Amino acid sequence: MKTFIEFEREQLRPDAEALGFELEGDRWTKRIDGQPVTAALNHRTQANELPTVIFHAPLARPLDLGLTIQTRSFAGLFGNDDPFEAEFDAKADEAERRAALLGAGLRDFLMRQHAASQVPYLSDRGAFVSTTLPLDMSAHGVGQLLALVVRSTAALAAAAKDVPPARPHAHRVSALERWATTRGLSTARTPLLVEGTVDGRPVALVSQRTDEHAYAFTIEVGFATPLGLGLAIEPGGVWDVVSALVGAGSSASADSPRLDRLGEAFGIEDRRVGHAAFDRRFQVRALNEAVAELPRRLDDKVAEEMLALHGNHGQIRVDDRRIVLEHVRSDGPTEALLELVSRVAVLAAALEGTPRVESSGPYR
Repeated sequence: MKTFIEFEREQLRPDAEALGFELEGDRWTKRIDGQPVTAALNHRTQANELPTVIFHAPLARPLDLGLTIQTRSFAGLFGNDDPFEAEFDAKADEAERRAALLGAGLRDFLMRQHAASQVPYLSDRGAFVSTTLPLDMSAHGVGQLLALVVRSTAALAAAAKDVPPARPHAHRVSALERWATTRGLSTARTPLLVEGTVDGRPVALVSQRTDEHAYAFTIEVGFATPLGLGLAIEPGGVWDVVSALVGAGSSASADSPRLDRLGEAFGIEDRRVGHAAFDRRFQVRALNEAVAELPRRLDDKVAEEMLALHGNHGQIRVDDRRIVLEHVRSDGPTEALLELVSRVAVLAAALEGTPRVESSGPYR
């Protein structure tokens, strides 16, 4: 049976394919001048409402402003000497960052769109525009909306370059920029970001907003070449999942036949690596032909380091392309953040099967 999301995705298929969109994962996606644009049906709130299609041009990295910009519902009813403030409701966590974002460039762009009655919705994730089904396939219909959403995200990205970092990050900017410069990496301040390539591996340290005035870091280290194992390692091993579903007794061991049978009954795939604590904590998926390779790649040292990173510093995920350590606390010292980047990079080298590098190497 199809889920509601799958049903709506199929409902959009004729129009999406006519516009040149293709399914990428679970999203209808098209690239316009290199910018990905997704199309999705909005969930209807009233039974008699026409389905709404939302086009979204995502930013390469979400901002950390707490941003929303949209037209006011009752524009013009309340006096305001600033034409922009009279027409637009623009919110962000920090007034200084809001003012920097809304410099002349973005304000002028949005006012021009308002004059043409084509106003996007902007957020930390990028620009959105919507229209109802059936779609207007004329040159001045959907094509115009797609061009608008791409231009809007480009205008937002350009404006974000002039925005200072979030106040909790201000003290670490100089240290991160010095660290990046010595390694040939690029930086940004909104969101606070260091990224580039070290030893042939893509590396990124980026701030993400988790709530109003609250932030965490994400560390990403890609593999020099994809692993080709069909690998997916995520928190929540079969034991955790089945225990939550059926309340399995804590006396069963992580490698018990009972656990295998329960996992199979619930259709949960979880490859074992032979490390009891790791098998308990993580769900591992891989190609059948790669199973024999897992114990070598995920040896005891790798398993214990993943457990340590996941238990003490964030939430870790691995696939064939990269390692991601998410939800890293943002209130620790900058040196500790850089040490974590080094540890994730060492882990990447180990999973590739290449010699382990020391923490005094190019990541430190």
